[in-house]
Amino acid sequence: MKLLKMEKEEENSEEEKLKEEARKISTIEASSYAFMGGFGLRYIVPYAVALGAGNFAIGALNSLPGFLGTLSQLFTTKAMEKYSRKKIVFYGVLSQAILWLPLILIGLLYFNNKISSPIASFSLVFVYSLLILTGAFGGPAWASWMKSITEGKSLGKYFSKRGLIAGVISLACMLIAGIILDITKATHVMLGFGILLFIAFLGRSFSAYFLSRQYEPKFSYDKASHFSFIEFVKKMHSNNFGRFVLFSGLISFAVAFSSSFFGVFMLKELHFDSTYIAYTIVSMSAVISSLISLPFWGKFTDKYGNVALIKITGWFMPVIPLLWILSYFIAQHSFVGSVVYLAIIESMSGIIWGGFGFASGMFIYLAVSHQRLPICTAYTGVICSTSSFIGATLGSFVLGLNAGINPYLAVFLISVVLRFAVITFSMNKFKEVKEFDKFSFSSTLKKHFYSLDPRFFLAGIPRAGFSYASKDVN
Repeated sequence: MKLLKMEKEEENSEEEKLKEEARKISTIEASSYAFMGGFGLRYIVPYAVALGAGNFAIGALNSLPGFLGTLSQLFTTKAMEKYSRKKIVFYGVLSQAILWLPLILIGLLYFNNKISSPIASFSLVFVYSLLILTGAFGGPAWASWMKSITEGKSLGKYFSKRGLIAGVISLACMLIAGIILDITKATHVMLGFGILLFIAFLGRSFSAYFLSRQYEPKFSYDKASHFSFIEFVKKMHSNNFGRFVLFSGLISFAVAFSSSFFGVFMLKELHFDSTYIAYTIVSMSAVISSLISLPFWGKFTDKYGNVALIKITGWFMPVIPLLWILSYFIAQHSFVGSVVYLAIIESMSGIIWGGFGFASGMFIYLAVSHQRLPICTAYTGVICSTSSFIGATLGSFVLGLNAGINPYLAVFLISVVLRFAVITFSMNKFKEVKEFDKFSFSSTLKKHFYSLDPRFFLAGIPRAGFSYASKDVN
């Protein structure tokens, strides 16, 4: 008996070493993904504008790929019955890497007058949708894989550190990409975009390589844990997780109504296309503030939970598009002033969305069992992406109307109303799935802000009373 116990302990020790190495490799893989994000995903809208894409095409580019990608996840669990999670994720990521190459070809054909702008725009949306779809297909399998190598660990601490490292790299990539575009925009704009997209291809290719090296614990998909999408939707209103997904879907609709058009609004209405550095500065502001706040949010959720953070950040969401409306009038008087103003607004947005996105992801990890995580991730994605697609489509429809005011401002204002309605009526319908310390913002503010405790203003904000307590949108 003692010998069997020792063998079991040795086996567990070896397993933990493999998982630890897998967590390290996963962080490196996230860093490789950051090259695709910083050079590719972040500049797909400017690329579309350079190809002459209109508002409808921009709306489709921001919503259709994610919609189709999450629909594909409905079939991921079926694939998991036959293939390993590692194989599903690896081939999806490898396919995604390869699809950056035809995106370069589209630009080459357009700028050499081989195809028209409408054809280039349609081709861009089509290929980019395939690119996002191939990566998204493995999403549920990846979530299950990651949960199996992080079991027993502090999720907030690990994922915040992983996200911080990848975010810093993505930030550097965005800055370099903006400089490249500014240098090449006058005479060789396609050369600039070609360089960016090729680096995105290389970054995702390295992701595929590191995933092939990452350890996958033993896992067999339990068919008994499967339930249909229709069953899930029918029971959404009657269970806690379902109400959370319903809230997520509604807020996705309200946000996508305007967020799909912030980039083109900057480039066309505020004339940021005259210097891509201005576009980069504003975009980087959100990334920087998100990175700075991420370690704090990780510690916050580990102590106070995820619902507390969702509620705190949720109430700020309607403010963001409202503040964007003011940028239009500031730009009438000062281009530099509009850049500075939007950089400040996006810094606030990065903190808000960094916290909200992190807490939402961690809520799913805690609320769903290991076996049901892939299917619940897929169904949640389908509902949120469908809502985003509908929201972006309606937003592009409003942009096409002649309402007597700037259509972008109308879209932003409608989004303010929609966000406020969702937050007011849906955010309190779900609750935390495990016990956490109770967080009181008013008592923390009263204790440390009113008393002008200097620690409140330093990088160690958690030490100042928060006590480590409790998925680019705008």
